[in-house]
Amino acid sequence: MDSLRLRRTNIFYPTSRDIPDLRSLLRQLANENIPVSEAIVDDILEIEEARFASGLAATTGDEIESLIDVAKRTKALAPEKQRRCYFHVLRRYGLPKKLVKPELPLLLDAYADVVAEAHRGYPAITLSRLHGLLHFGYAPGFDLDRASPPDFEELRRRRVLWQTFGFQHLPGMLSRLAKFEPYSRDAAVVARLHALLGLIRFRTSDHTGKAYPLYDFSLWGMVTIVLMDASRRGALLGTLACERESLPLFNEHVDILGRIVTALGDPAVSQDVARILGN
Repeated sequence: MDSLRLRRTNIFYPTSRDIPDLRSLLRQLANENIPVSEAIVDDILEIEEARFASGLAATTGDEIESLIDVAKRTKALAPEKQRRCYFHVLRRYGLPKKLVKPELPLLLDAYADVVAEAHRGYPAITLSRLHGLLHFGYAPGFDLDRASPPDFEELRRRRVLWQTFGFQHLPGMLSRLAKFEPYSRDAAVVARLHALLGLIRFRTSDHTGKAYPLYDFSLWGMVTIVLMDASRRGALLGTLACERESLPLFNEHVDILGRIVTALGDPAVSQDVARILGN
C-alpha cells in the first residue's frame, strides 16, 4: 500500500500489513497533542467506507470503539457518524463493548444498516445470523420479533446470554453445561430460544457441505437450554426430526446432540431423544 494520509488534514495514517492501523493513528495523535476533530473523524470513516465498499480488510471493532471514545471526549462525533461507527463495529464483531442508554437508537439503526448490506457477504459482513436474531430479533430473511426491539436492559441481558456461548470446542462446552441451567428455568428465555431455533430450522448459515459451520456453539447452547425444559423438549426434537432429509450434516447434528444428552445425564432427556430421533 502507498503511504496513507488523511485527505482533509494530510495527517499520516500508519498501516500494518497494508491495513490501516487506527490504534497507532490515535496513539500518534495523542503523542503529538492533536485533538481528534470532526475532520479527522470524517477522514477515518471515509477510508473505512472505501475499504468496505471494495471488500478490503479494515480496522477492528475494538479500534473503532477506541475512536468513538476519543471523538466523544473531544465532541467531534456527530450522531450520524456514531451510527456509522457502530455499523462498522457490528458488521465485523458484534455489539460494542461500551454502550449507554441514550445511544441505543443509534445502535438499532446501525444494525438495520448491517442487514441492508448483508448481501455483500463474507468478509465484508461477518456478524452471524444467530447473533443478529438473538440480540435484535431479526436477520436477513428471518423475523423473530423485529416489531418489539429490545430496550437497553433487555439488550444487556441478551448480551450476557450470548456470552455464555463463548466456547472454543465441544468438550469445553460439555464440561460446563451447568452455565445454562438458570436460563432453562426462565420461561420467557426458553420460549424465545425455542421460537428462534424453529425459525432457522437449526441452520446457522446458508453454506452446505464442508463449509457448513457445524460447531456453532451459540446454536448448541440454545439447543441445550431448550432441552433442559421438559415442556418444550419434545417439540424441539420433533422440529429437528422433520429436518432429517434437508438439514446439512443431519447425522452429525444428531451425533453432537447425543454427546450433549450424555453430558446432561438426565434419563428423561435420553428417553425423549431415543423416542423422537430413534437414537
